[in-house]
Amino acid sequence: MSQKDTLENIVISTFHEMVRKYLDERENTRELWKAKGKEVVFVHELCECAYKRKLRLKFPEVENASFFSPRFLVGYFIELAVKSLLNDPNEHPVFKELVANGKHILVYGHIDALIDGTPVEIKYQTDLQGVPHEHHILQLKLYSWLMNSTLGLLTYVSPEGIKIFEIKNDLNDENVIELIKQESSPMWREWECNYCVFERFCEKSLTYSGDSV
Repeated sequence: MSQKDTLENIVISTFHEMVRKYLDERENTRELWKAKGKEVVFVHELCECAYKRKLRLKFPEVENASFFSPRFLVGYFIELAVKSLLNDPNEHPVFKELVANGKHILVYGHIDALIDGTPVEIKYQTDLQGVPHEHHILQLKLYSWLMNSTLGLLTYVSPEGIKIFEIKNDLNDENVIELIKQESSPMWREWECNYCVFERFCEKSLTYSGDSV
């Protein structure tokens, strides 16, 4: 095998590892707890359009295909590099059980890294903004809530530089239950539909119909 073939195989296997880590393991976890009579809602699902969760289960191939993107690959490599620098190669799955809508629900998350019990979320950006994105703030607050931490570190890595924001956690169980119940579709009206891989299949899409939901 040539050096080029070896490198290509590494890249291809990395794409498949990303699908396994972020998609296959997620659905395996969902099915595992479903067999025990409990519903799993992942942290990232509480930070996005509720209808997207339904489309994800209906059209899993669409999301699978979206992971084969150079942008995701670069972001994955950066996450691995930062975890290595923090000497934290481990996975950090964490969950809490709540009762919402009459169901036992596990809010489940995978934290990128921990520093003395403080969750660290690593984001790759092509450019840096002056303030962190709202959905990233919510995601990190949920991780902090899962860890019973009052603070989280949101780390943006970009060709333009690196920014780290301290995000104070103000969430409690009641806030998270309300977040589960609200089921906004879309959740972020200004931009979410424009970046959704399911937009062409979604009757709730603002870009598809031009109507409000």
